[in-house]
Amino acid sequence: MGAPGSFRPPTAVNEPIRSYEPGSPERAELQRRLAEMSGERLHIPLVIGGERVEAETTYEAVMPHDRDHVLADVAKGDASHVERAIAAARAAHAGWASTPGTNASRSSSARRSCSPARGARHSTRQRC
Repeated sequence: MGAPGSFRPPTAVNEPIRSYEPGSPERAELQRRLAEMSGERLHIPLVIGGERVEAETTYEAVMPHDRDHVLADVAKGDASHVERAIAAARAAHAGWASTPGTNASRSSSARRSCSPARGARHSTRQRC
């Protein structure tokens, strides 16, 4: 970090490129995990202020190519959940705004906090 308002972005590091060609280990892992997932039906709650929140109603998340195959039951928030989320965001704002550094360093911090999710596009394992 140099003078106020100037910063040095981190060095970019690309994730490994996987080929998924027939017979490759990553393709075998993907096919195995897809077969496993086809038998699962997840429940996905709301997350408000870092807490898991259940809702009375849910909706079904389906496979885009097979709309009869339900992947998950997703909690559907109502107006009370929206109000609770707004209150949580307002409560978090003061602490977040007082975080030292620039907006760029705060967004970098947010990205690092999600680093367990990195690679999720390339693998079917849950990271968070």
